[in-house]
Parts: sequence; C-alpha cells; structure tokens
Amino acid sequence: MSRVLAVDDSPALLGLLVKCLREGGHEVITASNGQEALEQLQRHAPDMVVTDLNMPVMTGLDFIEAARAKPAGQGVPI
Repeated sequence: MSRVLAVDDSPALLGLLVKCLREGGHEVITASNGQEALEQLQRHAPDMVVTDLNMPVMTGLDFIEAARAKPAGQGVPI
C-alpha cells in the first residue's frame, strides 16, 4: 500500500480526493496548506503528493519548492 499526502484548503475537495485515493487502496495523510504539508512530509515520508496550487499560508508552488529542498521531498512525485 502506498502512502499519499493529499493537500487542499477546500474541505470538500480534500474529502473527495481522500475518498478516491482510499478506494484505490492508498493510505492517505492530509494537509490544508503548504506549511502543514511540509510538516506532514517530514513526519510521514509519503510515496507521492497530490497538491492544490492556490492555497493560503503557503501556495502549492511554494510548497513544492520547499519540499524539493528537503531530503524527505527529494524523489517524491508531486
């Protein structure tokens, strides 16, 4: 089973994404913005990340840049 980090500031969209990923057999970790996603990336070492780009606190693009700069984010498909 792969571990997926799902990131979205919309509870409805995040819920739908989580449902689809779990039905596909994935373990899902969630975050509601890029800053939370960075914390989850460090804590849970996901196999893949699915992220929204337009979010408060830290945008998806800023998150991707920051994730790539950390050892935990290198090589993880986003």
